[in-house]
Amino acid sequence: PAGRRAARPRGGSPAESAAVGVRLVLRAEGSTWGAAEGDGQGASEWTMREGETKELTAAGKLVLSLGNAGVVRLTYNGRVLGFIGQKGEVKRGLVFAAVED
Repeated sequence: PAGRRAARPRGGSPAESAAVGVRLVLRAEGSTWGAAEGDGQGASEWTMREGETKELTAAGKLVLSLGNAGVVRLTYNGRVLGFIGQKGEVKRGLVFAAVED
């Protein structure tokens, strides 16, 4: 039904939404470091420079930390969140969870 379909996260088909519960796209507008842990698995760490893009996915939960939150634009499951901090601000333990129908 149309009502159920509207409740799905934007940014993909129903099959894609079921396959990936959390999808984060990070776009750097300056230099930063980041770390993420998805679904309780081991953490990964990286650095980004201006103009770079990184995609992170998890089935249920993703925990993100950023070293320069004010230069990273976030998109969460197709919804643009924008910047989540000030330039030079460290953000740790940001939790993004899957959206259930």
